Amino acid sequence: MPEQLSADIVVIGSGICGCLAAHRLVTQGASVLILEAGPRLDRGRIVTNYRNSPFKGNWMGPYPSSPWAPHPNYHPKDNGYLVQAGPYPYPAEYIRAVGGTTWHWAAHAWRVLPNDLRIKSLYGVGRDWPMTYEELEPHYYEAEVKLGVSGAPDTGSPRQKPFPMEPVAEPWSMRRFRERLAVGGYEVVSNTTARNSRTYDGRPACCGNNNCQPICPIAAQYDGGVAAETAEAAGAKIIPTPSCTASSMIRRDALRRLTITTQTRTPPG
Repeated sequence: MPEQLSADIVVIGSGICGCLAAHRLVTQGASVLILEAGPRLDRGRIVTNYRNSPFKGNWMGPYPSSPWAPHPNYHPKDNGYLVQAGPYPYPAEYIRAVGGTTWHWAAHAWRVLPNDLRIKSLYGVGRDWPMTYEELEPHYYEAEVKLGVSGAPDTGSPRQKPFPMEPVAEPWSMRRFRERLAVGGYEVVSNTTARNSRTYDGRPACCGNNNCQPICPIAAQYDGGVAAETAEAAGAKIIPTPSCTASSMIRRDALRRLTITTQTRTPPG
């Protein structure tokens, strides 16, 4: 039977942006539905898929592609899902599932430099941004607190407040690079990442598994799965597309109100 759902706001897509927007709206008193084309993912299952895979270079391999919500995969051969035009068809990857593609991002969380926003004025190329770095700075910090960003104070981007966390432990190879380059007067800045250097927001510190891509096995790295859980805990409702879904329909009436109808059926057999 069709199921009709109602909410003040409907968010399309349950990636980090959609879930963060839904979380903000829910905490301000709105009821929110998040529609997602793909299924829910289980972190343990994805970790197992990756560890059992003979080809560790395929970061899409651990993530099952649903027939009703496929995503690009280029190994062992291109599945032909993403068709691009242009002189250089970049093999873009993305995940269609609850949480989105940031399940397997590297968690780099660098700010721009102030000069980046004024390249026309300063260098005569491109265009200036319609805002200043000073206007962006408090929003950067809000995002860093939400994601749990760790970093050093010497990144070149001015800050009003320190990072939420100190940098993650320095790998031995990075320490050797830093020591050798210091002889020539070059300073190495530690990476700025949305990975915990200590327990933060109920998640553990990074323990150096060294497979942020395709999956952080302990959720020390902020990802779309964490964002989805946070949005749901606040009161948003995520509607993923299960394997038995036949169709979903969104209608708008004369008052611009949306009606969402999902029709499900049990697969044969």
